Amino acid sequence: MPIEKKSLISSLKTTKKANVAKEDFVSGTVSAGTKSAGIRASAAKVAGLRASAAKVAGLRASAAKVAGLRASAGKVAGLRASAAKVAGKRASAARVAGTRHVS
Repeated sequence: MPIEKKSLISSLKTTKKANVAKEDFVSGTVSAGTKSAGIRASAAKVAGLRASAAKVAGLRASAAKVAGLRASAGKVAGLRASAAKVAGKRASAARVAGTRHVS
């Protein structure tokens, strides 16, 4: 078979495949396998997003816990400062009381 004839047959087959694909696209027909594969991919994407959202929610809860602990630490620091003031006043009172007994 001459080369020109093989080339012509090949281009006719290619054109036929392109026309069939174009008709399927225009008519909107999609095979069931393609549809379900797309749906499965979307479902997997949604599941991944839900997992990410759960992770973020967990991190937010941890951040809130840390903020609460920081607030408690501030309160404790304030109480320690108050306790130090009281201890200083007691020491001053003891010195004053000690000097009164001596005189």
